[in-house]
Amino acid sequence: MTSILDENRERWNAQLVAMGSIIRQAAMMDRALEVALCALVGSKYAAVLASGRNTSELISDCRELVKVHTDLMPVGQAAVTEALSACKAASEQRNQLVHSIMSAFGNETVVAAKAVRRSHKITVREWTIAELYEVARALVEAESGLNRAIWLHMGDEAMGLWEQLRIEDMLLDESQ
Repeated sequence: MTSILDENRERWNAQLVAMGSIIRQAAMMDRALEVALCALVGSKYAAVLASGRNTSELISDCRELVKVHTDLMPVGQAAVTEALSACKAASEQRNQLVHSIMSAFGNETVVAAKAVRRSHKITVREWTIAELYEVARALVEAESGLNRAIWLHMGDEAMGLWEQLRIEDMLLDESQ
């Protein structure tokens, strides 16, 4: 007995690989947001606060820190703010897909049905596999842009704060 998955394996595989790319890149962008938060706070201990926060919270917290950061020149503030805007836009696209019920439709089209918040209605959108990869690409570009802005305007040391406690733990474990 063959299932619907067996009959449409190629279409499902294409959809799942594209969605996997989106999920992986979203996780990488979240890591960049955690690094940015630590850099903006200026403390290795901020990694404790950054860990486990959702994307929206990380973006919001970073935006507020950029506004009040006295060591960040206006050009740096603008660059980081622009990078955070790209993160927000990419995250919104990711959310549209990840929180939808997906169905393969035709050879190159996926249908995403998503509930409208605080409503009984559902929005339906068709996505091509190429469009799914565009979302993954937007996440990569947002992550890269944020890393670049933090590195250029805050430096290597600020970029390393996020993992400093982890490195110290690892060194402590090795010495015991």
